[in-house]
Amino acid sequence: MRKRILILTLFSLVSVCAQAQELINPSDVYQGDPVKFIPISNSSITFFVPVFDDSIPQDPGEEGKATVAGIDSDNDGVRDDIERYISLAYDSDPAVRDSLYQFAAAQQSAIIRTVEPAQDINLMLIKARSCVTISAGEQAAEKAIVDLISKTLNTYKRSKAYAANLETYLSNINEMGGRNIQCN
Repeated sequence: MRKRILILTLFSLVSVCAQAQELINPSDVYQGDPVKFIPISNSSITFFVPVFDDSIPQDPGEEGKATVAGIDSDNDGVRDDIERYISLAYDSDPAVRDSLYQFAAAQQSAIIRTVEPAQDINLMLIKARSCVTISAGEQAAEKAIVDLISKTLNTYKRSKAYAANLETYLSNINEMGGRNIQCN
């Protein structure tokens, strides 16, 4: 009886491996970070196959800290290091992840001042913060925003640029009035 179970188990294992080989080309699997795991199973056993997620940018390292703007390889308004952090830290919650991307893009605009007038950046920051709160809840949003700001202002030059622009943003905040909040 034990031999039959062992043979059946080995047969199932070989069968699943053969199925996995048909579904995933081993040369497409990246042996680094970030890696996601895809479950492949039959009725009795599940394998988790590591697969590179190429939608997440690679870590720019020290080169990404060389300028105030940093590296944004896909030109979406979010630095690669920040996009990578958000993607990996909030992978399981798309609504929170998307609202944090929105907040990160607003923060980046505030740092490098890509939007004029200052009221527009204020509105972007307020909307984005509200969207994070709506998607994550108040306590989780506060922690996520504080963590994101600390990662965004990770060099002296970025902090200095943000502080220099902040005075302008804050002086214009009262001119904004009430506006509807629409999350991306």
